[in-house]
Amino acid sequence: MLQPRYLFTQDFSVFRTALLSLPHRVRRFERGESLWAAGTPFEKIFFFDAGLARTSIISVSGSNRVIAWQGPGTMFPVIHRNRFEIETRHLTEAVTAVAALEFSAVDIEAYLRGSADFALATIDWYAKFVNLLLYSAADVSTSPNTLTALASTLLLLFRNEAGAVMATNNLLKITQSELAALLGVDRASLVRALSALRKKGAVATLRGAIKLLSPEILQQAAARS
Repeated sequence: MLQPRYLFTQDFSVFRTALLSLPHRVRRFERGESLWAAGTPFEKIFFFDAGLARTSIISVSGSNRVIAWQGPGTMFPVIHRNRFEIETRHLTEAVTAVAALEFSAVDIEAYLRGSADFALATIDWYAKFVNLLLYSAADVSTSPNTLTALASTLLLLFRNEAGAVMATNNLLKITQSELAALLGVDRASLVRALSALRKKGAVATLRGAIKLLSPEILQQAAARS
């Protein structure tokens, strides 16, 4: 049985060569940069070549809730013909430097109509995304705790910042305030989780940075519910 996943990656990698034949723009986004302006509906579709992005929902009160992460080989948003009000409350921003291909929805829809395999991959993507949302909404107790979420997020960041090579003493330049914002938790919860990872020997904290001490211990912490 498939479990929900928060990182979408390699869902569409087999279609990259075919997608290159479509009109597109090569885009690069720096850390913290939004892929499109907040408050606008989905009009462009991105294929992620490198880097890591996260997608949040902005509530009416203005708070953000992270719903998914995007890595190399996936696409976001995925083509659909309807317009939903909640699209204007999506925020997708680069967590690391991101390289992507930008397509128009019209061109992606035309390609989907001519490729049964791409259409099936799109259906599978939607099924996984809906499963993730339903899983999160049905039982909040199944959501990862702060320690697990922090370990998982650090793994994603180290893998992308360090060229996908997990090595002892890799240094990740990020502040505790930035980490708390990425996780959507308060600073006190973040500090407690970081302290637990330090005690386990997974990481060390420096001023404005996190040092990886043991990839194995960090992976174990990320795997625990």
